[in-house]
Amino acid sequence: MKKIIYTLTILLIITACSRKEELIPGDKIIILNNVGNTVDIYSVEEDSLYMDMIKTGDVPNYMVIDEDRGYIINSGGISGTPSISVIDMENWEVEQEIPMPQGSNPWAGVLVKDTLYITSYGLDKVYLFDIKENKIVDSIDVGKKPEGILYDGERIYIACTGINPDFTYSDGYLYVINGKDVEDSVQVGKNPQYIIDGGDVLYVICTGDYKEVSGKVYIVDKDNLMVKDSINTGGTPGYGIKRENYLYITDYSGYLYRIDTETKEIKKIETGTGTTWITCGDDKLWISVSPYNETNYLKTIREDRVEKEIELGEKGAGFIMYLSQ
Repeated sequence: MKKIIYTLTILLIITACSRKEELIPGDKIIILNNVGNTVDIYSVEEDSLYMDMIKTGDVPNYMVIDEDRGYIINSGGISGTPSISVIDMENWEVEQEIPMPQGSNPWAGVLVKDTLYITSYGLDKVYLFDIKENKIVDSIDVGKKPEGILYDGERIYIACTGINPDFTYSDGYLYVINGKDVEDSVQVGKNPQYIIDGGDVLYVICTGDYKEVSGKVYIVDKDNLMVKDSINTGGTPGYGIKRENYLYITDYSGYLYRIDTETKEIKKIETGTGTTWITCGDDKLWISVSPYNETNYLKTIREDRVEKEIELGEKGAGFIMYLSQ
């Protein structure tokens, strides 16, 4: 009898492990919950939500994937520990939790070969994290309170928000990094948070100061790093993507802006208060909507309207990423 029970136990363990590896077939969306400190995964193929698949560090803010490894950047929030969660993407398990410097408040990152460049909102730096050795190997001083970061295959661009200790806003800047050196910088609008690659130009999303200065998108020429033009979105734009000739930019106050890059015409799509992050896949746009202390949603946008809503609970859904099979 003991032998039978032991054998059944082993079979159950093997079955559970295999199930975890094969749990989520096809295309999927990764959802970072920055209040719950977990990762949810939505299966596009199954139309199913798998909740709390991974326990992250404190306040997961961003994720970068390199083949079979994922790197979740945990900001640490006000009183937590900033860190990098190294994820085994085949088994959806945390391999390692690597602390970042206290007070660094890491925000976002890009991978350049074997180096993960991570913006440090708290210490006005960009940290260089070696993914082979899983440790910080260097840092670069940049402007005030860096957030968004972009690598276009040649250079790294940093959005430095200019936020002061008293939460007023000085001038925002776009910094350019080449290797380990700051190559150049240019002044843009108030509170630049995110950068979209437009080929010959960069679209820098400036949120404004939430009071007197409203949101704008600054268009910066890559060749000479000069501001060519700007688009006045109004509101508080935060993140965005480019698809064909359109920019799609989220606004936490409850909108998605569709901007024609040729005519600069703006269409406002009502999406709900708390509209945060955006990704695309399966011929749709996907947004996270995370109003404070209310139900969060993953929403699909098709033909400039909300097509579907998936409830996510109240865990602070923020960053989302579409993964194709």
